Amino acid sequence: MSLRGRMIGGVTGVMLLVWALVTINLMIGSYARQKENVSNNAQLLGFVVEAWIGVVGDLSDPVNRVEFQRRLTRLGLLEGWVVVSQKNGALSVQLNSADSALSAEDERHLKSALVEKRVIVAGDGQRQLVYMPLAGPSEVYGARLNLRPEYMTSSPLTSTLWASVAILGLGTFTLVMLTYILLNRLVLAPLTSIVEGSRRVSEGDYSRRIPAAARTDEVGTMIQAFNSMMEKLDAYHQTLQSDIRKARERITDTERKLFHAQRLSTTGTLAAGIAHEINNPLGGMMNAAEALKSGKLDAAKQAQYLELIADGLNRVKAIVQKILHFRPQAFQPAPVPVRETVDRAVSFLDHKTSKLGIEILNEVAPEVEPVIGDALELQQAILNILMNAVDAVEPGKGRIRVSHRREGGRVRIIIEDNGMGMSAEELERCMDPFYTTKDAGEGSGLGLPVAASIVENHGGRLQVRSEKGTGTTVTLELPAGEVPAAGGGG
Repeated sequence: MSLRGRMIGGVTGVMLLVWALVTINLMIGSYARQKENVSNNAQLLGFVVEAWIGVVGDLSDPVNRVEFQRRLTRLGLLEGWVVVSQKNGALSVQLNSADSALSAEDERHLKSALVEKRVIVAGDGQRQLVYMPLAGPSEVYGARLNLRPEYMTSSPLTSTLWASVAILGLGTFTLVMLTYILLNRLVLAPLTSIVEGSRRVSEGDYSRRIPAAARTDEVGTMIQAFNSMMEKLDAYHQTLQSDIRKARERITDTERKLFHAQRLSTTGTLAAGIAHEINNPLGGMMNAAEALKSGKLDAAKQAQYLELIADGLNRVKAIVQKILHFRPQAFQPAPVPVRETVDRAVSFLDHKTSKLGIEILNEVAPEVEPVIGDALELQQAILNILMNAVDAVEPGKGRIRVSHRREGGRVRIIIEDNGMGMSAEELERCMDPFYTTKDAGEGSGLGLPVAASIVENHGGRLQVRSEKGTGTTVTLELPAGEVPAAGGGG
């Protein structure tokens, strides 16, 4: 139940209790006054009737009885009566109105009135009976007088009582309404504003303050404190947002530096192989050039050596082209052919794998759907994982398999090796930057974390499964895309 409902219910309950207590008190007082009025009226009536007997005379005389009955009839207050005499403890009716007979209850009350010499009032809400002794000239009579209903004192709930009850009810209603209006204006409405302000704060809106309306009481102080809290929260929020932006910029810059450092590390690792590949054709070309320089070769030999030099230059050009593919470029998300990207990454390791006797199987189908991203970044990620796999397998027995699987709108590139694998502890930490199981100076610990970061930045995820002594499987899951159509109409 709301605070308003509880407040109205509580005030109404208290006022109803007060109203009920006052009403009961009025009823008790009215009933007591009624009993007192009836007794007084009965005493007065007794004096009148007794005086008449003194004037009329002994009721044993029929003439006197007729006169006395005429007087009672003319009185107009009575609807019936019975006058009795008492001899030897027995009551004898001397005079009665029509349909007025004595009951056992009447006899008991009449005897008490005669013995105790007092007026007895009896009856209920429908009729009022007065039992009284009447002292005549020669003997004492007993009388039961039936008062007419219209002359009976009204019941406890008299018109005055009803008026009082109505006034109390109106007062209760007025008090409840005034209490509600005052509490609503002074307490409930400000509390509602504070609740609404709290809701806005919980939603991150610190701009709108609660109107205080120049109040100096406790509620006004609470509203001012709440507005002050909102101002401080707004300031803290602005500061926090600024710190978050700066932190994101630092993270982005650090990530960029990590990528650059990883490329440098990879380039250094590949430098020996690239130098060896360039030195081989360079040696042949230098020998051919020396022979041509001597001028002792016939035309056929000259053509052969020139062909050798051209072939060597083409090989050097191909090696340089590989390096150019690896240089940093602006990130431009676009459909990237998966097979071509894997081929380029594998080609960088040709010299090292052939020297160590390690086999790399590229089973990615040429027609596999492309993925959305940057070709250079994805090539970097695949190359990092392949280099880890080459370092993990045994020379002469190592085997690395690259395959793919299409699931919904995603393409999975799966790289499996039969190397040493990782323990549960190593697998748990393999994504931590700078963590490596290689000997000092042989690994940076950035290859796998950088690859994971690249994949996540492309809207994908990287998963690693490994078992010690069995091998490792790394899965790159990336969103699929379409290769744009070649050429264009004009």
